[in-house]
Amino acid sequence: MLFPGDSKWIGVPGEIRGYEKAHKLYGKLPWAALFEPTIKLAREGFPIPRVQGLFIPYIDKNQTRSLWEVYSDKNGNLLKTGDIIKFEKLADTLELIANNGADAFYTGQIAEDLVRDVQEAGGDVTLQDLASYNVSVTDPWVVPMGEYQMYIPPPPSGGALLTLVLNIMKGYQMNSAPQSVEQKTQFYHRYVEAFKFANGLKKHIRDPHLKSEKMTKNIVESSFANHIRTLISSNRTHNSQYYNLTPYMDSLGTTHVSVLGEDGSAVAVTSTINHMLVS
Repeated sequence: MLFPGDSKWIGVPGEIRGYEKAHKLYGKLPWAALFEPTIKLAREGFPIPRVQGLFIPYIDKNQTRSLWEVYSDKNGNLLKTGDIIKFEKLADTLELIANNGADAFYTGQIAEDLVRDVQEAGGDVTLQDLASYNVSVTDPWVVPMGEYQMYIPPPPSGGALLTLVLNIMKGYQMNSAPQSVEQKTQFYHRYVEAFKFANGLKKHIRDPHLKSEKMTKNIVESSFANHIRTLISSNRTHNSQYYNLTPYMDSLGTTHVSVLGEDGSAVAVTSTINHMLVS
């Protein structure tokens, strides 16, 4: 059975405004050109991948009729792995945004349709929430890392966790790459253990407006990494509770892409849509 997520958690989708801001600051291609490949793919369709196909049979026609309509053929039968699926309404929406800018998403018909659907599902998003949404441009955190300076995005991004892992590994004072099988085994064991502790701290990497910045600042300190290092056993692993891991810590709906340009510019984008719960 497919359970939609708690509708009270639905917030204003910020990606389109974020992309628009980044494009205005640094973009070189025309705004509309950025949408062309995705619009083409949505209109022409693509084969349903295996993982997505595993979830389709759980779609309940009575609970999520709109989802059923998207993933069924003209005879009302659910599609399966390998079948071609098209997202023509998505293509229409992207065309409007491509031609009219981000305002086409946060005001007008798209905004009205989105708010209606969210509120019908029990959510609280309003037209005012969409229209008043703004993008914040923040400075990176500067963290010393040996002879280097690391620039990381502030919370809720995960730069602090990467810093923690690097600080933990730095403390083992490896002056050269591991050579023997024993050295390599020890290195990767410690590396994996460091990531386990970092994963257990993900819940503290929140919006700084929620007063979690102090905890995040502690995570990037060398003293905190030194403490975590004392908890890493050289010859054994531990249960999930030891690392503060919870069964639902890992998201199934996060996608990340990093792109390097010929001119030395770099773009990193993380998109999260949460995931389905299947029982």
